[in-house]
Amino acid sequence: MVWTSPMTAVAGNTFAASQYNLYVRDNLLESGVAKLTAANGTFVTDSANSVAARYPVGSAIVTTDQSTTSASYIDLATPGPSVTLTTGTDAIIIWAARLYNSLAEYAVYCSYEVSGASTFSPDSSVSLIRDGMGTSGRQRAGMMQARTNLTPGINTFTMKYKVFSSGTGSFAFRQIIVIPI
Repeated sequence: MVWTSPMTAVAGNTFAASQYNLYVRDNLLESGVAKLTAANGTFVTDSANSVAARYPVGSAIVTTDQSTTSASYIDLATPGPSVTLTTGTDAIIIWAARLYNSLAEYAVYCSYEVSGASTFSPDSSVSLIRDGMGTSGRQRAGMMQARTNLTPGINTFTMKYKVFSSGTGSFAFRQIIVIPI
C-alpha cells in the first residue's frame, strides 16, 4: 500500500465510508508510527509515498582466537560471527577483528559474505587487511561499507577469513554489525 493524496473536502458534501477508508484510515496505516510494530525500530522510504519498518542494529561477536592457512575465504573453527535480519536494498556493514600473520611479509584478510535473499561472496577489494607488519604485535582494526545492491528480504552477513598465499593467519575479537537502511 502507498500513501494517497487526500481529497479536498467541499462544504455540504457527504464524506463516504470508502473515502474515509482511503484518505484517512489507509494513509494513517502507511505512516511510520503504524509500520513500527516493535521497539527500537526506524522507518525508511521503500518507494515513492511508501515507508517500511527497519529494526536496527544486528550485532554479533566471536572472541576466540582462531587461525587458518587457507588462501581462499573460509569459516574458522568457530564460524562467523554472523547477523541475520531483514533489509531493504541498502545496509551499512561494519566489521572488525584482531588479526595477524605468522609470517611478517604476508597479509591476512577478513571480509564478509551475504546469503539469503541476496548472494555475495567475500571480496578482497572490501576486506579488512593487515599487511606485512611483523608478527610481534596483534592489531585490531575495522572496516565499514555501505552496500547498496541487496535484494530486499532476510539476509545473513557472515565474516570470512584468509591469508595471502602463505603463513598462518590468526583472528580474534571478530565482530560484525549490520544496520539496515
